Amino acid sequence: MHKNVLFITSQTDLYELSSIFLNNGEHSVQCTLAKSLSESVAILGKDIDFDLIFVGHRVLKDMEIKNLSDALIPYINRNKAGIFGTNKAFKGQDFAKYYNELVPLSKILIDMYNFLQLKQKGTANYISFPLESLLHFKSYPFDCYLKVKKSQQDSYVHLFRENDEIDKDDVKKFCHKKVDHVYASVNKINKKMEILKNALRVQSDLDVINDPDKAFERTTQFALEVLNDSGLKISDEVLNKSREAYNVIQTVLTSPKDRQSFRELIAKESSFYFKHISMTSLVCCYILQEINLDSKANRLKLCAASQFQNLFLKSEQELRVCSQEDLDIFDLNARKRVERHALLAMNLLAENPLIDSDVLKIVKEQHGDKRGIGFPKIMNSSSKMSFVFQTVSLFCQQYLIELEREGSVDLMKIVRYVEARVPDQDDFILKSMKNVAVTMVS
Repeated sequence: MHKNVLFITSQTDLYELSSIFLNNGEHSVQCTLAKSLSESVAILGKDIDFDLIFVGHRVLKDMEIKNLSDALIPYINRNKAGIFGTNKAFKGQDFAKYYNELVPLSKILIDMYNFLQLKQKGTANYISFPLESLLHFKSYPFDCYLKVKKSQQDSYVHLFRENDEIDKDDVKKFCHKKVDHVYASVNKINKKMEILKNALRVQSDLDVINDPDKAFERTTQFALEVLNDSGLKISDEVLNKSREAYNVIQTVLTSPKDRQSFRELIAKESSFYFKHISMTSLVCCYILQEINLDSKANRLKLCAASQFQNLFLKSEQELRVCSQEDLDIFDLNARKRVERHALLAMNLLAENPLIDSDVLKIVKEQHGDKRGIGFPKIMNSSSKMSFVFQTVSLFCQQYLIELEREGSVDLMKIVRYVEARVPDQDDFILKSMKNVAVTMVS
């Protein structure tokens, strides 16, 4: 079965990863790239039978976006193609599946894969790849082979070398000879996909982390959209309360010295840092409403703890730690810092007299240890607010990890994971978390 997909984006790495991923199965998926609005309008004007059209948030804007919208109308009216994208022009539109630009590409690709009704291929050493799709690559993504039948067995003849610059004339020459596909080893394909995933993740992180204030706003919008998409409807009231708390907290960090030291401690390698902050703030505000503890003072305490929870963590790998066993991969100095980061954060914040003592305690106990050291299997806390924060922070961390790794989230699996860390006497708060998860999956 042959499928046609058009990618409208100036992000070549995104196109390359997507086209490789979609062809990693039984079906042939011919992928075409348009980097600019004018290119996309010209291609759509040919009335090609595309099964799916993806419009990214990065497109070379050499004409008005309205021209693209007009070119898409025939596909929309005839229900001719699925329209996916991260372009804000599609937000709230019934005809398109819109994704926040910070949603992991893995989720978008899995949704595309399912929409196209593609199927995984059984065990094989080589996978076919549409030859024409290579025309939009910067270099050959892997060693390319021709499949030749000899007697009863297939053999593979080397055609193009991995990382060599694409020679479009060579590719077109084989296309004219009715060569539709080349073949690549499964190992090489998987290796290339990992390289492209990392490159896109780094670029996405750099886009987010340059300005912490803008990062908070963008990741708050991301958290709002993914939670709403999961079924947890965050009201405008909750959203505004989270933003209000953020603004109040920023006024605490008034002196240039304090603000600079705070920003130096941000895990600059990863947008995960800000995503975790934003999602924890939103869900804390939501939970406080659920358990009737929704005073402004309580919101400020938990949202402040959300802001400060990841201080002294320097990478996404460190941000994902949730157990003592996870520390084994780090060297001695990093292990000691990660294991004690909650205590280090509390000691730093204690130097600022404007920060509430309850916030200091919540930050110190965030992983369930009252000393602020380590990641105990059963979480303990000295106050109800501290325990609410522990459960929400862990829930949000695991949510983001699974969304990145799997492209989807098994909410009840996460709740069971959190439940295993909860002492019996705090079952009331866990029930509230369960109610949140049930709301999201129902």
